[in-house]
Amino acid sequence: MLEHACGEDAVAPLWRIRHHDLFDMYDWQSLDVLAERFVPEIKAQCERKYTQSLRRNAARWPEVNHMTPDKLFIGDKLAKARRDVDLTYAVFSRGSPPD
Repeated sequence: MLEHACGEDAVAPLWRIRHHDLFDMYDWQSLDVLAERFVPEIKAQCERKYTQSLRRNAARWPEVNHMTPDKLFIGDKLAKARRDVDLTYAVFSRGSPPD
């Protein structure tokens, strides 16, 4: 996605950064499953915050003639990304290493 948005050359340095992929570490389990397993209380908080963001976005950029404004679409995607970042950080911070 980043390559599409920013260009291959701009993203190339990111591939050299060492990273850990939860999806690979935990046998292709989803972030939601891992968050429920390791940090259920934080997952509930993140879900509430995400839902509040969606409501706030809908109020700020309402649909017009059953069409979703671009800003609403982007705002909702950013809210989901924030939720995923918060959950990923929580799982990495509190999760146990895979067996």
